[in-house]
Amino acid sequence: MNSLKYTIAAAALVALFASPAIAQTSDNTGTGGQNGATSGMDPVKAQIKDEDVFGFDITQGAVGLTPEQLTAAKNTCNQNVTAEPLRYSAAVKTFCTQIQ
Repeated sequence: MNSLKYTIAAAALVALFASPAIAQTSDNTGTGGQNGATSGMDPVKAQIKDEDVFGFDITQGAVGLTPEQLTAAKNTCNQNVTAEPLRYSAAVKTFCTQIQ
């Protein structure tokens, strides 16, 4: 009798903890689930403008950058551009390659 109680209690706990993990949203806001937005026009994943990535003009490459700017740019490349390359233009990716 006790083992049946523990089995039922364990099954209830498993169901309780598994429910949020497999739940999906049914709205079409692009926040997840099967019905989420999949177009490239998702505002959260829109491509970032070149001038907004580093805060300075990258057309001249690393020429004229202070050591602090160069370090910050390398960090941005390593942390952001590498993690989500689709959000950045080819010019930003080329700049990141040049300063590495």
